[in-house]
Amino acid sequence: MNAAQRAKFIVYLLIAAAAAVGTWAQNLAYLPMGMPGMLRQLVADMLLTPGTRSISIDAFMLAAAIVLWMIGEGRRLKMRSTWWYVLGGMTITISIFVPLFLAHRERLRARLGDTQPQEALSAPEWVGFALLASLSLALLLVSFMRL
Repeated sequence: MNAAQRAKFIVYLLIAAAAAVGTWAQNLAYLPMGMPGMLRQLVADMLLTPGTRSISIDAFMLAAAIVLWMIGEGRRLKMRSTWWYVLGGMTITISIFVPLFLAHRERLRARLGDTQPQEALSAPEWVGFALLASLSLALLLVSFMRL
């Protein structure tokens, strides 16, 4: 695994870890309701306001596009576990399983000696990524203040 692939691998794992902590810290509030009650309340909360409906629709449409890409990419690389990532994303949380899929993909690409060139990010692209990551972490921190 070259340095760029190793860096991506680590970033993907860090994103998955932050997603796991952030989403499940919130989901713990639903667990006392049991699975049927949890699902009912979670869906009700997702549909509560125009803002939650917008974000829910956005997340589900993004998930549909990502799953379609994951299936194709998994087939291209002959990954046997693609559907486990899809099932984990649909039953646990997509924000954990997509970065795990991407980490697995980087490791597999390195093992296969995938020579498809991947351009390095430019400085403005790194700034954009850093901005998005910072906003995501800020949201995560604010959510912990509301527990």
